[in-house]
Amino acid sequence: MSSNRSQFFLLLVLAVGSQAGCSPKADPTPCVDSQPAFHVVLETPGRNLPGDLRVSVSHGAGCETYSLGQSSTAPCTPSDETGVLFCTVEGAVPDAGKAPDAGPMADAGPPPDAAAVGSLLCTLWTQGAATIVVESGEMPRLQCADTVSTERCERELQVDLDACGNIKTVDVTLALTESEGGM
Repeated sequence: MSSNRSQFFLLLVLAVGSQAGCSPKADPTPCVDSQPAFHVVLETPGRNLPGDLRVSVSHGAGCETYSLGQSSTAPCTPSDETGVLFCTVEGAVPDAGKAPDAGPMADAGPPPDAAAVGSLLCTLWTQGAATIVVESGEMPRLQCADTVSTERCERELQVDLDACGNIKTVDVTLALTESEGGM
């Protein structure tokens, strides 16, 4: 019997000893409950955004459109829910209208337009995937990377989840250009 007791005592010491010095690992990235699904930066490298730029976001609860010229957001249709798309503007691109290599004596042209926008920062509070569509009459052949249309920038956005299953913000930059081909 003392042999069984010794074995039990030895197992107990080993079990406790193996746990000594071990502490629960702290999660290096704590879970955060409320984060936007996406931060989207829209820019046209080397120039200001067109004044008539429209950004539409389709999501599970409907569709919402931001109009740069009106600095406002509205539902795509009266039945769509809003409160998902929030955009703010960044300043004008310096020398966006100046010809390259113009030299110091060149006419700088008119002063920059106070309404000129260098980039648009949009926060999307969707609860899942979304489709973003960017259009402009001033840039009729608008494109962005990974788009199939020659008339607009359209991108599918997929959410990212943290270890707790909550939405983690995904940063997206859309560099807008005009396609070479005609319509």
